[in-house]
Amino acid sequence: MRRMGPLKDLLKLLPSAGPFKGLDSAQVDDGQFRRIEAIINSMTPEERQRPQVINPSRKKRVAAGSGTSVVEINRLLKQYKTMRKMMKGAKGKMMRRMLGGGAAPNLEKMAEKLGKKMKGGKGGPLLPGGPFGGNPFG
Repeated sequence: MRRMGPLKDLLKLLPSAGPFKGLDSAQVDDGQFRRIEAIINSMTPEERQRPQVINPSRKKRVAAGSGTSVVEINRLLKQYKTMRKMMKGAKGKMMRRMLGGGAAPNLEKMAEKLGKKMKGGKGGPLLPGGPFGGNPFG
């Protein structure tokens, strides 16, 4: 990513609407980005995959290898946990919307109303009691 130019310039390329709103005015510290990269590069592949295995002695080793302090390692791990939790929440909201927590119940109600208007039945064209009669699968 560093080869693509300063992070501040990359943020300007993102759309300024939706979840990226306000990022164009964000203050970006390239030095902090390099420190995070050094911390991650000082971790073993297992520590990168499963950060929960990082105990205090591993934190000391990573801090020594990256030229940072244990406090910075703890800060990065906390940020990671917070971001992961936030992403899981966003994923859950998206899945609920897709599986019926958002607009889908409204569509079902509309189909039910449409079915009642068309034939006086209890459902849409493919539901039992719809305009084509009975269950199409049975």
